[in-house]
Amino acid sequence: MIACYMVGAIMGVLGFIFRPDLVFLKKEAVKTFLVIISLAFFALIALWSIAPEEAIRERVEQVTQFPLWSLALVGWEDAVFTLPCAMAQKRAQEAKAWWSKALFTIPALLVAGLFGTGHAYQGESRILVTAIIMFFVMAPLGRKHGIITVAICHVLFDFAVVLAPLFAFVLK
Repeated sequence: MIACYMVGAIMGVLGFIFRPDLVFLKKEAVKTFLVIISLAFFALIALWSIAPEEAIRERVEQVTQFPLWSLALVGWEDAVFTLPCAMAQKRAQEAKAWWSKALFTIPALLVAGLFGTGHAYQGESRILVTAIIMFFVMAPLGRKHGIITVAICHVLFDFAVVLAPLFAFVLK
C-alpha cells in the first residue's frame, strides 16, 4: 500500500516538474462544480428514496462497510491516472503531424483503460464507463482547469455518490 502512495507522490512531483501547466487549482471551477454536485446530490437522494427498500438497505450496508478515509486516495488516483492521461492528451494536442497525434493518443487511451480496470469491483459495465469518463471528461478538464481542481471535484463527486443512499435511507 505504501508503494502505491509513493507512486502517486512521484507522479505528482514529476507532473509538477515537467508539466506545471497541468498542476494547478482554479477555485472558480471548484465553486461551479460544488453548485452542480449539490444539485446532483439532491437528485441522487430523490432517486434513492424511490428505490425498493431492499436495494437501499443493501447499498447502505455496502456504504457503511466502506472506509470513508479511502476517498482521500482520490488524489493518488488523479496523480497516477488523470495527470498522465492529461499529459499525453496535451502532447497530442500540441503535435503537428497526424502520426505524432496518434502516437500520444495511444498512451492516453491506455491510461484511461487502466483507470477503468481499477473500477472493476463496481461491476463490469463500470470499467468502460470510468475509462470513457477519464478520457473524455477528467483529462480534458484537467488540461483546462488543472489536475488539483479535478482531484478536489473528484472527491466531492465520490462523497455525493457514497452518501446519497445514506441520506435517502434516513429520510425514508
